Parts: sequence; structure tokens; C-alpha cells
Amino acid sequence: MFDHGTRIATRVAMAQAQARYVILAAFDDSDAATHVGATTASVASATLGAEVHLMHVVTGSDKPEGFKKHGSHVDEFARRLRTVFPGPLFGHLGSGPPWKAIVQLAANLNADLIVVGPHDRVGIERFAQGSIAEKVARHAHCPVLLARSKTHIAERSTEIEAPCAHCVEMQHKTQGKDLWCAQHSQHHKKGHTYIDYPESFAEGSQFFPDH
Repeated sequence: MFDHGTRIATRVAMAQAQARYVILAAFDDSDAATHVGATTASVASATLGAEVHLMHVVTGSDKPEGFKKHGSHVDEFARRLRTVFPGPLFGHLGSGPPWKAIVQLAANLNADLIVVGPHDRVGIERFAQGSIAEKVARHAHCPVLLARSKTHIAERSTEIEAPCAHCVEMQHKTQGKDLWCAQHSQHHKKGHTYIDYPESFAEGSQFFPDH
């Protein structure tokens, strides 16, 4: 028979186990690594029970003696992340095809989320053309988050129009309480339906399933 104290300790242990949320952050030597780190820090810091695993994949062209250099790269990445994330933090070196090594480690860790960067200098344009990130998203059995800089108002050609600068300014000024500028709050320039749900909406419901 468990005494009262043992039952409480068991429930606490079970709750902690249920709260474990494993994030696998895969990065390389490109500029995308900065975005992977920033995104991982943001998600991990805001997630109960977050546990972060950093991964750097050594390609087939690297000799075994080069692993020390890559290990130092992981250590430096971990030191930078540690300044903003106090939770469990681990580093991993992988080898072989990067996408396969990432997906395999995610499976081995029973990861809840994979954070990955574009892994090439042309970025998102390669995503649909067989990039590492695309292959990870295709083969992984958990959510995959593509980390990149926020450039909605970028000076480059895209398939969408640039957002209204006045709307963006209004959102920043009001901390998101007001979404549209005076012009677009009356008539949005594109077909768009906006519903503001009050804080009490669906109160008592639960979005996330019990584990």
C-alpha cells in the first residue's frame, strides 16, 4: 500500500513525465543557424517541460578528425542557447545524409517538434525542390518548424503583396489589440473575414488532448 506522501510523489512524477516536450533543433554552418537558435529559444522558453536537443550533421566529406571541430560548434551553439533557456539541453553529432540523420534522431528521442533551417543560401525558394528541410518535413513523424527571419516587408519579389505599413505600425503600437489601420479597418483591400474572439470564448474547453 502506498502512503499519502508516496501517492502525491507518484502523481507529481507522472505529471512531470507528461509535461516533457522534446525539441530537436538541427543546424548547420550557414546563416540559417541563427534563426534556428532564436526560434528554438522562443519555443522552448514558452513551453512547459521543454527539453532541447541540438544536432549538427557531419557530412560524408568530413574526415573523423574533423569531428572535434564540429563538436566545438555544437558546444558554442549550446552556450548561446543556455543564456536564454535554463532547461534540459543536450548536444548531438550525426553523420550521413542530413535529412535522414535528423529524422532518425527525432524518432530515437520521441521528439515532439523538429526545428530546422533552410540549410542553403537561397532559403525558402529551395524548400519545394528537394532541400534538406523539405525532406525532413516529408519523412518526419512529428511537427516540423522551418526557422527563418521575419521579412514580410522584404525588398524582393514574392507571390504575395507586401503588408500595409500602416497596419503593421498599428499592430506594433497597440500590441495587437488593433490589427488594421484606419483605412483597412473600414474596408479591407482584399477579401478577408476577421473575427475577434473574446477571452471567455470556449472557456473551460481544452484544445490539447490529454496524454
